[in-house]
Amino acid sequence: MFRINRCVCMGRTFEELKELAAANGWDFNELRKKTGCGGGCGLCVPYVRIMLRNGQTEFYELIREEVRTPLRGDGHRAGRTQVRTNEACAG
Repeated sequence: MFRINRCVCMGRTFEELKELAAANGWDFNELRKKTGCGGGCGLCVPYVRIMLRNGQTEFYELIREEVRTPLRGDGHRAGRTQVRTNEACAG
């Protein structure tokens, strides 16, 4: 079993990120801008989003996140939906 508890690129734990977000009232975008977490390889993005929603800071499963392309003017997706697998976190 493996434990996922940090942003690997920035070396910050989800616990630390949770405390920063709570103390400063940051949402995901602000947290990413201020810490860089979620802006490197992106593998921590689904975990950080869950952490901000429910406070969980340790994970024991790989989480897949759909990365959708922006909407076109007619309300349809401009391209295909990609699925990112966070297998690199299992190392």
